[in-house]
Amino acid sequence: MVIETLLIIGLLFNLHKRKQAEVEIAASRLRYQIVADYTYDWEYWSAPDGTLNYVSPSCERTTGYSPREFIEIPSLLREIVVPEDLEAWDEHDKSACKALKPDAIQFRIRTQSGETRWIDHACQPVNDAQGKFLGIRASNRDITERKSANELLRKSQEDYRSLRTDS
Repeated sequence: MVIETLLIIGLLFNLHKRKQAEVEIAASRLRYQIVADYTYDWEYWSAPDGTLNYVSPSCERTTGYSPREFIEIPSLLREIVVPEDLEAWDEHDKSACKALKPDAIQFRIRTQSGETRWIDHACQPVNDAQGKFLGIRASNRDITERKSANELLRKSQEDYRSLRTDS
């Protein structure tokens, strides 16, 4: 009877430890989900086969398309890249999957409403603790305003140089 009592106490102790671990895992998942879902940039994680494991809600603010649309149509990102930037995007995408090292590119997309937006894209491979490749993690930042400001600055500098050479 003493042995049975000790076994029951041991089982109850293990059950308590397991419940604590489950609570900690749930809290950790919530922290991760908050960080991932409330980031300002459009984030995603693609599996080795190119399907998307995760797309942040910010993609809708940037593109007009929902995370669900990107997950259901894995080719959507490529489809919204403007034709003039498609070759550079394809080269980057192929290189990132082969080289498995951090990389970056700037390109333009066409939003769902037809607006052209500049994207600063940075990606890197994701590996588990044993080094197994799990896919690509990417961050996309809308830099349209910065690109517009740089273009205005460039034109102003050209106008200034033109005025100086005319006088």
